[in-house]
Amino acid sequence: MLRRDIALVAITAAVALSVVAHMCFSEESTNPVLIALVQSARFIETRRKEPVMTMMMMMPPRTALPPQQPNEIIITPSEKSEGKQHNQVAAATGGGGGPPSQAVRRKHEALVEACRPEGLAKDANMTDYAALMRARFAEAAKKGNAAKNTRKCRGDRLFAVSPRKDFNGFVAQELVELGLCRARDVYSTGVDFYLGEQFDSDNAPPDDWARHFSPFFNEGSVVGSMPGLMRMFGSKDAYAMIWWRCKDLRKKIDRQDATTTTKAPLCSKLWLPSFNVNGEERKFKEAFRKRKISAEDVPNFDQLFEILSRSKKKLPSYWIVKPQRNTYESRGMHLTKLAARDVASKQALLRWVERSVMDKTCSTNYEKFRCDRRKMSFQYYVDEPLLIKGHKFDVRLWLVITSIDPLRVFVTRHAYPKIASRAFDLDDLGDQCRHIRMLMDPHCDTNPDEFLATFENSAYPKTTASPVFFRAVNDSWVDAEAWWHETVWPAVESAFTKIFMLVRPSLLKLEKAAESRELEEYGTERHRAHRRFGLLSPDLAIDKHGRPFVEEINTNGMIMGTHLRDGGLNDLFTDDGYLRHLFMLLGANGHPDQVRYNASLEAAIDAFCDARHEPCSDAHKGHLRLSVHEEAHAGPHWYRLYPPIPCFGASCAATTEEEEEEDGGASWWPQQARVTGEMRRAMQETPLDVLLREFQQNTDTSKIHGVPQVPGHGRWAPRTYAGLSASP
Repeated sequence: MLRRDIALVAITAAVALSVVAHMCFSEESTNPVLIALVQSARFIETRRKEPVMTMMMMMPPRTALPPQQPNEIIITPSEKSEGKQHNQVAAATGGGGGPPSQAVRRKHEALVEACRPEGLAKDANMTDYAALMRARFAEAAKKGNAAKNTRKCRGDRLFAVSPRKDFNGFVAQELVELGLCRARDVYSTGVDFYLGEQFDSDNAPPDDWARHFSPFFNEGSVVGSMPGLMRMFGSKDAYAMIWWRCKDLRKKIDRQDATTTTKAPLCSKLWLPSFNVNGEERKFKEAFRKRKISAEDVPNFDQLFEILSRSKKKLPSYWIVKPQRNTYESRGMHLTKLAARDVASKQALLRWVERSVMDKTCSTNYEKFRCDRRKMSFQYYVDEPLLIKGHKFDVRLWLVITSIDPLRVFVTRHAYPKIASRAFDLDDLGDQCRHIRMLMDPHCDTNPDEFLATFENSAYPKTTASPVFFRAVNDSWVDAEAWWHETVWPAVESAFTKIFMLVRPSLLKLEKAAESRELEEYGTERHRAHRRFGLLSPDLAIDKHGRPFVEEINTNGMIMGTHLRDGGLNDLFTDDGYLRHLFMLLGANGHPDQVRYNASLEAAIDAFCDARHEPCSDAHKGHLRLSVHEEAHAGPHWYRLYPPIPCFGASCAATTEEEEEEDGGASWWPQQARVTGEMRRAMQETPLDVLLREFQQNTDTSKIHGVPQVPGHGRWAPRTYAGLSASP
């Protein structure tokens, strides 16, 4: 078998060489037959001098050509026939193992030499050549874009995305599937939908149209960037500032000098203690080491010392140290231990901060991006975490703010476990693969098969609604699921409801400030009415008692997902519609289902407005329509977090006398985080907030559009696993 495969590869390389002289990177190089020939020789992964056994171990699995984006290729009748020929060649030449013969090596060298003018290095290998050929193939395939878009998308709605691989890949694919077309020239056509980096972030698109009040947003467009969102959540120092703000608010309550509009009721206990270190950034290692940390470098230092010194009995404690900027892929993060001796005096605490700012490994393995940092944030580390098969894990969920005024927020019904590559061990703080780096981070050099073998049937728990997840956390799966529904998820709902209510007034001010700045800079422009949304991806830690704690709220989280079902690594986070329904609830494709229920919706809005003391303007009615369209298109993976979904029917939970008085008899679902009148007063409800709340409390919107509105975690039925079942 081995000799036959070697012979096939030799023949393949010879044929490829015979045509490369005049086809190397001409138009004919996109011929799929040639691509298949080159693809079949991909096992030559290493340089000529590397041992044969090493080369065989590095040999990639047999694969087909990578799929192209649906909007990036068009297949003509002639290409269909070529595709058949390509499949035949691939079937004849696929696979194979073993070392290449000397003849194959010589042909490979000649092949590389022939193509070197096109950008290949002299010592390139066959994989380099195949990669360049595939890139050329993809470039040629893009010529079919116009025809593909004409056939696939409607042409009346255009989208733009950031160049990041998830936005330009999976996100763009979903938008095309919904019928949107990629905007090729925003300055000529405008854009109807945008998702990508925030416009006020360091990674914002460089184009001049990419700003919050741009005239290139078409009427009614939906734009995924909100002024102030980066300032509130996009940097690590913002987390600590929110914690200290709430600490101060609670202190005022204790002193009984708070006003009636205090925001203390909006401060969640699920926010972890944190503090910032704002020292100078240093470019040179020696200067960095000599610089001392002073109390002025640590905001609220005296209060911090007081808090930590009072907690001596709870020491040691553990802290995660994060750069305030550019923490993608956990860069620069590390753990440190705080002992009782470190809080013996203020100077001792300052020396601990100074030692902890920089990762200890920087003394022996200095890396600029990781070690040249002074602006850091310290956050309490949950040192007794809930474990999955002995591994620490975080969970990520998705939230989308669809409106600031009135405030509307949607959340996914489940979170995504991110499991550490190695077993949890608090005695080994230096191994980030036990504590910080999750999901088989490349730095951890994790064997995928060994990692997946940790789980039953080698099945990775895709979501917190998965039976595999509950089975891994607790052998008593049904009980574990009930505990998650009744305890963990309502706490998560409460934490994020409070934080958005807390920062909403600030977001309103920042939005007005951004508009003023742009009007001053672009005074002659006029922007069209459009809607904005903010997509957020928080990470949470769960302790062994089942208490969730918010670790951070990301404004640019990687959108995980694929339609592939190949098993293994490709199947960790298979998307089952959460991204598509996100776009649908946002109205990326115009809320198409509204044609079914528009008449009923208008009748319900008219009835509500007629019964109000104050009349409804056209703008008021527009907000009410939009809130109903969103929930009707949210699909099974999303539900509205704020304003909370009211309960209509016999399954509602009991209400208190205070709630009866505050909400006029509005009912709550069981296991639902409740919003009190005190919380609404702390947020300072706007007239639009009141309008929407009253409409939702007095109108069973599910009867309008026919889509049941039920809050809560993972409510799908039936769910069975290993002979056990759980009802929603």
